[in-house]
Amino acid sequence: MNWWLAIRRARASVIAVGLLAAVLVSVGGLAVTVPALFAVQGLALPVGLLAPLIVSTSVSHGLARGDEATEAVAVRPVLLLDIGYAVVAAGATLGAGAGLQLSGWSNLGIAAGRNGIGFIGLALIGRRFLGRDTGAVVPAVVALLLAFFGGDASGTPQWWAWIVTPPDDPRSWVFAVGFLVLGVGLSMGRAGRAHAA
Repeated sequence: MNWWLAIRRARASVIAVGLLAAVLVSVGGLAVTVPALFAVQGLALPVGLLAPLIVSTSVSHGLARGDEATEAVAVRPVLLLDIGYAVVAAGATLGAGAGLQLSGWSNLGIAAGRNGIGFIGLALIGRRFLGRDTGAVVPAVVALLLAFFGGDASGTPQWWAWIVTPPDDPRSWVFAVGFLVLGVGLSMGRAGRAHAA
């Protein structure tokens, strides 16, 4: 187990969650205006809502570090440990964000936690379809596409641009949790095929 934790660089993900918290506290509500196709003035994208990419990238990097041939014959269920690692990282991201918001340190904490859940789910999906080394880029690409296409003419986020909608919008949670569940399901299917072989 110690080797698995060292190879997956689990400590780096703990540091990434801490870094996420530091970014949320330090930048507050700072937003950058990104070009949006339909928004005349662009879409104001709070930096704190993109900060969970730190955690999803750390998790993706950790999951890509193992040797597939060695792990395929491992006694421990490595793929299930990897899935658990991703889910715990998503929970830690949400927990850190919610804790910061409930304590008054960040007004974007819960939304950032929601985005962390979705970004980690997208990373798992990307890992499944694009490979373990390139799956980390999927959350960033999706975030940029949602920012580019997600604003209406007044600069208000569309309902489906879940990374910039308020956290009280239940549809944004459906997207984020749905991506995580889909990513876990795809990874579980991969785990089943690996054990059947």
